[in-house]
Amino acid sequence: MIHLFEIDWGAQPFYWEAYDSQNEYMCTIEANELEEYLDNLRSDGVDFVLHTQEEYDEYHVALPSV
Repeated sequence: MIHLFEIDWGAQPFYWEAYDSQNEYMCTIEANELEEYLDNLRSDGVDFVLHTQEEYDEYHVALPSV
């Protein structure tokens, strides 16, 4: 499972940092590239969680295509 953390460093736009299930840093995703990155995770069948600044966790479970 991939964990994506919203990072707000006081300037716009914000960005996201991705970590693997062992909490190891993977990459940084710019705000305007997030949807494309998430689409790639979905197409690869990877579960992920979005952790927002508002401390809201949004879980996305990969479902096998039929």
